[in-house]
Amino acid sequence: MMRDKKSRYDFTEAQLQRMRNMRDRNIPWHKIGEAFGVHRDVVRRRIDPEWVEERNSTWKKPNGKETPKREWITGRAVDKMAERLREQIPEDTRNLSQVLMGDPIPCRSALHQRTRGGERRKVIYPETV
Repeated sequence: MMRDKKSRYDFTEAQLQRMRNMRDRNIPWHKIGEAFGVHRDVVRRRIDPEWVEERNSTWKKPNGKETPKREWITGRAVDKMAERLREQIPEDTRNLSQVLMGDPIPCRSALHQRTRGGERRKVIYPETV
């Protein structure tokens, strides 16, 4: 079945002009949407194309700060990233009893992370009063 290319949100020029006039009178977006039987964002997209670009280019974190919208990562890029990460995983040289007893993989234990590079990191303890 062939769908008609006309969107259900196609408005006539007269309707768009009426929307603009309503907005010029400071009528809220949701009221304009109610008048035309559509969501406020549909009206805003038709009247304010700059808002669409702004909305698509940023997203808000839970703390309210805006950050650039993240790009989609393709499957090949994910595969390459995963391969690079797999190369960083040290070889598991534990024997069966070490695996069964839950010994950490060499170079991945908390002790190794703490003493990484042969130098022991200094642990700072809070002063007691």
